[in-house]
This record gives sequence, C-alpha cells and structure tokens, in this order.
Amino acid sequence: MTAPICLVSMPFMPGTMPALGISLLKAGLARAGHDCDLLYGSTLLIEALAEGSSFDQALRDYQLVGTSGHLGDLLFAPAFWGKPDLIDAVRGRLQAAAFCLPAAERDPFLERLDPERQRMEQTLDRAFAARDWRQFRIVGFSSTFAQSLASLALARRIKLAAPDTMILFGGANVDGTMGAALLASFPFVDAVLQGECDHSLPRLVDAVLTGQPLAGTPGLVMRGMANSPSVPVTDLDGLAVPDFSDFFAQLPPGWRQDQFMLPFETSRGCWWGERSHCIFCGLNGDGMAYRAKSPERAIAEVDRLQSDWQVRRFWAVDNILPRPYFDTVLPALGQRDLELFYETKANLADGQVAALARAGVTRIQPGVESLSTRLLRIMKKGVSRTRNLQLLRSCQMHGVDPLWFYLYGFPGDTEEDYLDDAALMPLLVHLPPPRAINPVTVDRFSPLFRATGMTLHPQQEHRLAFAGLSDTAAADLCYHFDAQVGPADPDRYQPCLAAALAHWQARYRAGAQLEAHIGCTVTLLFDTRDADGVQLRMLSGLMHEVHRSVQDGASPALIAERCRGNAADPDPEDLPIVIAAASHGASFAPEVRTIDEALDWLEAAGLVARDGTVCQALALPRLSMLVALQLGLEAQTLEAMPVDP
Repeated sequence: MTAPICLVSMPFMPGTMPALGISLLKAGLARAGHDCDLLYGSTLLIEALAEGSSFDQALRDYQLVGTSGHLGDLLFAPAFWGKPDLIDAVRGRLQAAAFCLPAAERDPFLERLDPERQRMEQTLDRAFAARDWRQFRIVGFSSTFAQSLASLALARRIKLAAPDTMILFGGANVDGTMGAALLASFPFVDAVLQGECDHSLPRLVDAVLTGQPLAGTPGLVMRGMANSPSVPVTDLDGLAVPDFSDFFAQLPPGWRQDQFMLPFETSRGCWWGERSHCIFCGLNGDGMAYRAKSPERAIAEVDRLQSDWQVRRFWAVDNILPRPYFDTVLPALGQRDLELFYETKANLADGQVAALARAGVTRIQPGVESLSTRLLRIMKKGVSRTRNLQLLRSCQMHGVDPLWFYLYGFPGDTEEDYLDDAALMPLLVHLPPPRAINPVTVDRFSPLFRATGMTLHPQQEHRLAFAGLSDTAAADLCYHFDAQVGPADPDRYQPCLAAALAHWQARYRAGAQLEAHIGCTVTLLFDTRDADGVQLRMLSGLMHEVHRSVQDGASPALIAERCRGNAADPDPEDLPIVIAAASHGASFAPEVRTIDEALDWLEAAGLVARDGTVCQALALPRLSMLVALQLGLEAQTLEAMPVDP
C-alpha cells in the first residue's frame, strides 16, 4: 500500500540519533490507520561526506557543523539562492567553527567541507531521487534550528515535480509568527502545522484523504484560511512508542552500534519555567505547561526501545527531569545497563547526583550558566554561586559530566560581576569547566525577546543563509538574535574570562585535584590545582571544625552553631591521617582562636569560596582511591565511602 504521507528530516539534525518527532508521528499515524514513510537527509549527507574520507570522520564533521549555530543552514545557501558570492562567507564561518579543533585538524576539515565540493547539492540530488514524490498526498518537513535551508531546497524541487502534493512544514522553526513568515516568503510551501502535532497531523491526513475541509485543524496555518490554535497533548501516556525503523534501515555502511543513541521523551514543558521563566529561554513557544509520563510508562518505554533496537545509550529530550523520577524511574533504570543523558536544574542535592549516577545518567545539562549569584538572580535561575559549586563538586565526585556554558551580557550586569567570576575560576580547576564562554543570545519567545529598549539583529549565519530575502523577511524567520543586552562592555571583561576558562580547561584535562580526607578532629587536603606539584595541608582544631562545617555551604551563624564546643582534642582514630600527613611532608594550618580567623585563612588558601556571607568548601569531601593508596589511607577511605542503597 502506498503511504499518503512522507515525513522528511533534513540536515542538520543530530547525526547520531533518529529524529524523535517524525518517529513519534509515524507511530501515531499508524494507530490512526495511515501508513507513513520517513526520509533522513542527514544520513545521505553523512554518506556523501564519507566518500571523501571515512564514515567516522564524516560523522565528526557533520556533528561539528550541526552544533555550530546556523552554519548548517549557511552551507546550503549558495546553491539555494544561486548566489556563488556566498561561498567566501561560508568559508569564513567554517574557519571560525574549526577553531575548536586541534591545529593539525583544521585545514583537513576545511578541505573536506569546502563549499565548492558540492556535497550539499549532491545530498539534495540523492534525497530527491530517493522517492517518487508524486505518490504522496502530503510531504511534511520537520524543521528545527539549522534544518531550514536544506528542507526548503528539497521542498522546492518536490513542488516543481509534484505540484499537487501538499508541502507541509512543522517544528520549532515555524512556531508563532515564523509560520506565516515562511508561507509569505516561499510560495512552494502550502501549509504550516504548529505546536504539538501528535493529534493534529492524523486529523489533517484524514481531511486531505477524504476531501473534508481543512479549516479547524489545530495549529494549521494556510494562506487565506483562518488559523486554529494548536492544542498541547495532556496525556503523554496515551502517545505511541516512537518507530525508529526508518533510521536504522537508512544508515549508510560503516556505522557502529556504539556511535548511536536513542532519543526518548518522558515530559514536556518545564516545571521551573511555569514558576520562573529563565529570561533567555525561548523553548516551549507553544506553552510552558508541564506534563510528565507516569513512572510505569517511562520505564516500559525505555525497556521497549532498548529491546527493539539493542542500543544502550539514550538521550532524554525533556527540558527538565521530572522531580518524582528520583524515587521511581531512576532506581528502576539503575537495574539496566544503560547510559543516559538528561537536562536537569542546577539545584540538585549530592544524593540526587548520586542517584543519577546509579541510574546510568552519565551526562546532564544542568543550566549552571554563571558563578555570580547576582547574575543568576537576574536570569531567574533560582540558584546561587554556592549551589552551582555544590553541583559541580557532586558531579565530579560521582562521575556525572555536566554539560554547561558560561553566559555573559545580561541586563543590569557590571564588569565586576565577570571579573569576580574570573578570579574564582583558578580555584575551581578540579571541577568540570564550562564548554565555552558565550554571549547570551536573544531567542524568540524568551522574556528577553519581549523586553523593550533593545535593537535586535538576526545572527550573522541566519542573515547570510536568508540572503535572498529582505532584512525584514529574514528577521521574521529568525529564532536567534544578537543584541547589546547588558550595559557592561564585553571588551573590558571577556578577554579575562576567556583566559581564565582556558586555564581551567587545561588544568582540568591535566587531572587537577583538590580532595579532602575529613577525620573526626583533623582534615588532610590533597591539592594539585597548581601545576607545580602536590600540596598537602593538615587542618586541626578550630580550623578543621570550620572547614568541616562549610561542606554544604554555611552562613556565619550556622558555622558558629556547628563549631560550638567542637574543637576537640585529637581522636585516636585519626592517628593514620596524622601519620600520613607527617610522612608525606604536609604543611600544618595555623592554630586560630576565632571562626573569622579560620575563614579568612581558608579563603586566602583557596579552600573555600564566599558567596556574600555564605562560605562553601571547594575540595571533594573524600579522597579518590588512587590518592588514598598514595597516602596509605585506603582503608580509611573505603570506610568513609557511602554504601549504595
């Protein structure tokens, strides 16, 4: 039976996983009695790139382009607009992206992706030849982020060859006013389906096949027809399990099982955004209302996908991890041999990070964004410097990789906000650093976008990608904008931040450590943050008590309460620590008489960070086993390690 609809995912969607949206829609259409074909242009491009190198190299090149803003759109621009003068601009943006590569890899990368090598045109030729497009009543394009130009280029070819076929666009690139702008700029696009399409797409297919009126289809935007608002799904448990069969059937030769992961979805919306919308977040343009799958359904779906496709790596597309899952889903997933990614909030307790690690969540995106409490409040993040430091410390201790970026350029910022963070960074080189330092972008649908008094400019790649349109039309299609948001001049602080980050990343890659063995009456600190070598310090008496009292951040009043009468004489159980310190030449912290003296010394030694009046210890609160073996404290370290429940 011929399928009435084909859904297309063009570059640059992630190359290492299926497209969840169209895979979920295919399964939903099957429930409604409609066959659906899927086409992956991404695999065709990776295959074309592999012809000049290897599959592994092609996949790396594809991923680098796909994660570099609108660069993926820009690569298709010269051919789409018939503007060969854009090629030099494409080369320039490729060179900028290649700066993240080692020097020896930059020139080969630029050669492989040279815009005159016609890889993009070749991909469009193969995608067009892959189907007889006249057989479909509807061809739908999923367009999010850098998928616009490739999708439009193929859509134009299809419309010329099959004028009676409805060309439909959906995805984040057509939300809000962008949908009408797409129809106004590209006459070969017939319709846009906005919002969550799980129920509206089967309804649209029914109407097209039976000749019923299309008006009233939720989220459908067409020329000359009144729009009906999209309707979010309320019962996520009622959705079908996504069908990934097309992705695996279309993979080019050379792929390995360990290169791929499966996307999965356990919630929509954002429970934090319902309460406090982060000012730069433009996600959930169709609505912030938070909905989550039941724990039973979430666990069953992961089990089903793992069984069907024999892939153990999973990527949650949720904006934020459902809070009840710590007590339900995560313990169950810990019984599977899986590797998972989740987006979370940054205010996770140490026990919650440990629970993530036990569940196989090896990477999270926690939205750390900054180390300045003042800027975090401006962002409406609901966290502080202290909470962010606690999270980074917990992630390092439990082996969870936090994916985060340091952002700058916010309303009301000052130069001192960033210079203060830059001064702190050398003390944090034993903790996971940000991937990069980036200016905040103004995303459509974000509170920043709705703010007044700013002049917004589409980002450079976007302006070049839509070079065939007027500036106004290009801006109407844009999701990411540049603007001078904050009053502080980035030229006065950004170089300092960049230098501090480079040092942080280099020392972290070199294995810098700051670890503490905390006994009853003494603390031994192992410190290799300085490249000159190991520094051992012994804390005793009140210094030990004050340091121990700020493990989870504490105000002066709380420190005083925890230290009252606790500067005890040496405990016999601490004798191995004292022996280890003496035998390895540890320096002994001075004896102090007051808490303030202790805090001043600990801060000067780089062992605590202040956040207003709150002090936070920086060392990991236990030794790694290699360090414990080196110091002869392996038995004591094993005793101090928590036992998994």
